[in-house]
Amino acid sequence: MSGTATAPMRVPGGAQASPNGGAAEAPKRKRTRSPSVAKPAYIVVQVMDENGQPASFDKKRVKVVAVERQADKVLEAIEAGDYPNAFYLRVVVPAGSRAGSPNKPKD
Repeated sequence: MSGTATAPMRVPGGAQASPNGGAAEAPKRKRTRSPSVAKPAYIVVQVMDENGQPASFDKKRVKVVAVERQADKVLEAIEAGDYPNAFYLRVVVPAGSRAGSPNKPKD
């Protein structure tokens, strides 16, 4: 016998013998990505008075008139007068903001 080690034989079909000569290990299963779904974003808004202090207002009078992902569509609707006296808030949900995410800041 010579002093050189031989490489293990490759087995077709994905299952390979472990290098320590034990039982064959099953190939790792690929994780499938779940389809993207709409996720809520919560916008906290204050109405300020002329002195820069928060003013009370009737929440029943606030109305969401549109939700859009494309800025050009929002600007077209605002400039065209589709929604008189309306304004828009741009919201970006930061990456890693899911509950339990390692990127979420600790309180």
